[in-house]
Amino acid sequence: MPSPAENQHKSDKIASVLNRNLDQKKVASYAPVDASRLTPEQARRWEQDGYFVLPQLVCAKICAKINETVIAKVRRMDTEGTAVQETRIHEGSFTLPEENFSKEVATAEDRVSKLYNLHREDVFRHLARREDLVQLLGGLLGPDVDIFNSQYIFKNPGAWGQPWHQDSLYFNFSKFPQAGVWLATSRATVENGCLYVMPGSHREPIHEHRPDSRPEANLGYVEIRDYDFSNEVPMLMEPGDVLVFHSFLMHRSADNRSDDRRTALVYHYGNAGTRQVGLPSPTVDWMPALRAGSPVPPGVHQPWRQWRTRLQLGIGVFLHKVQQLLKHSTTAEK
Repeated sequence: MPSPAENQHKSDKIASVLNRNLDQKKVASYAPVDASRLTPEQARRWEQDGYFVLPQLVCAKICAKINETVIAKVRRMDTEGTAVQETRIHEGSFTLPEENFSKEVATAEDRVSKLYNLHREDVFRHLARREDLVQLLGGLLGPDVDIFNSQYIFKNPGAWGQPWHQDSLYFNFSKFPQAGVWLATSRATVENGCLYVMPGSHREPIHEHRPDSRPEANLGYVEIRDYDFSNEVPMLMEPGDVLVFHSFLMHRSADNRSDDRRTALVYHYGNAGTRQVGLPSPTVDWMPALRAGSPVPPGVHQPWRQWRTRLQLGIGVFLHKVQQLLKHSTTAEK
């Protein structure tokens, strides 16, 4: 496992890369919302605050199914996946490890912080293309919408929160903004590490993000330090509630001080004409959700479209093995 100093060095490099293209993300590059697809309150909240909540959009049965499916997948990845240090890679999906715990780590899911790349799999694909959801997103992003990122968040007991950030920092794209869809699959409380948002901060440009100042923070955590967050709002949510938020909106999560896991499924959507700038990312897989204002049928699968993701992950594993061989060779020579 990497030392805190090695993780800090990696975090510094990640922050440097993420901050390179700030000037490209200062303004939205397509039309404002189509209020005819939203309620007046949703349109007002989006424009004024940068987010709104859809209470009980997803039933408890589906939330439970999501949680069960993810845990089964993570356990399978733990035995069948390719290991790169604490990360597991399997069939186009990969996990990121949690660095902080307050309870005994007994199962594969206890060790995970996030699981990426789910939206082409059955239950997740059907939810990503849910008609009422994608019609609403059409009002925010236009008549042609794609989902490009999916992740399941394990906020295990003891897990530290993610500092203040804006998601668009991570999206090196040709068009902005994007929209995040955050589904609570368990209760989100102050005690178990709920999200906090900063209303109106979506009207800000993308700020500089510095490496997380905590030495034991999860790899890649970066934070905004040049903004007043005194008016932050906690997002207290029940299973099935959905937060829809602007990709410029500043948000964070708190530490999980409870004895229970806090879970969420997160999708990110963008305009279908968006291009990725620079090197491709294994967390980006564009899948149609809305075309000419009509939802794409959930059964349209196209699993072959994941070949780029699988290739990128495979190359990453190969390069890691080469790096380890070179490191061991240099150590042996000394």
